[in-house]
Amino acid sequence: MAAPIRRCVRPLVRLLAGMAAFVLPTGLALAAPGPVCMRDGGFLVVELPHANAVGNSYIVRGSAAGQAPQCNATAAPGDYIVGKDEDPFFLSKLAGSYMFIDSGTGPTRELLIYDLKTHQQVYKNIYDSESLKRDGNHVVFWAASQEPATKKTCRDLRKFKQQGFEAGLQVRATFDLGTGKVSVGGKTRCVPYQ
Repeated sequence: MAAPIRRCVRPLVRLLAGMAAFVLPTGLALAAPGPVCMRDGGFLVVELPHANAVGNSYIVRGSAAGQAPQCNATAAPGDYIVGKDEDPFFLSKLAGSYMFIDSGTGPTRELLIYDLKTHQQVYKNIYDSESLKRDGNHVVFWAASQEPATKKTCRDLRKFKQQGFEAGLQVRATFDLGTGKVSVGGKTRCVPYQ
């Protein structure tokens, strides 16, 4: 149960870090750290914490004429924004020209993958946020299957239902950073859902 706690604490820490200043009991102000930025594949992503909602939006900027883009929270010509004020987005990984966003406010999480070259979302599905890992030119994770959990495919189906949960199948998915495509393998597992 540590994973749901981490998912709640991480956004709170980022929200506090994004505040303009902290006022100390002595009346002194301590400037907040600079923006949170990530670089990969010639792109810079700047995190913009939402002021009145959970989550973040992101400024995306590419390299111009061989110069490294600057890490600041002011949008410039050529930049674009991923996310709106109501989107509960949390950047999980920046890999090459793809941005992997964990989305949601509850225990069921969605993975959104954005192609930073085309400015398009190329994938969206429920997934296990603890499973997202880069493996060379691939990013692997467990994604929700379109197939329903049955007694045949989920040996713990009855136990999950007795505990008040639904059961779902997950498939091992691989995102190829070279082609921008997701493939699913033969590995499956059955997991409880709220």
